[in-house]
Amino acid sequence: MKKSNKSNKKLFLGLGIGALLYYLFYSDDNEKKPLPIPIPDNITPTPNGVINTYTIMSGDTLFLIAQKKLGDGNRWRDIHQLNIDVIPNANLIYPGQVLKLPVR
Repeated sequence: MKKSNKSNKKLFLGLGIGALLYYLFYSDDNEKKPLPIPIPDNITPTPNGVINTYTIMSGDTLFLIAQKKLGDGNRWRDIHQLNIDVIPNANLIYPGQVLKLPVR
C-alpha cells in the first residue's frame, strides 16, 4: 500500500524542522553568535546601543509622554511618527502598548 503524498510532505517537513532544531541546540559550535536584530532607519539608538521604550499607562497621552520623557510635550508628533505601526491614530493609545522613543 502506497502512502499518500500529503503524509510524505508532513514527514519531510517534520524531519526538516527536527534537523534545524538539532543544529540550533546541539551543534558543536561552542561560540554561539546572537542573531542580528535589524534596527529601522527612523530609530536612533542611544550611545550605549539601547533603544528607549515606554509602556503606556492609564491616563497617558502622547503629549504627556513627550513632556515627561523628552522634556517637550510638543514632540508628541515625533513619538507618533516613530510608532505609526503601533498607533495609527494618535488619539487612540491603550495601557500596555510599548512605544519606541526618539533620542532626547
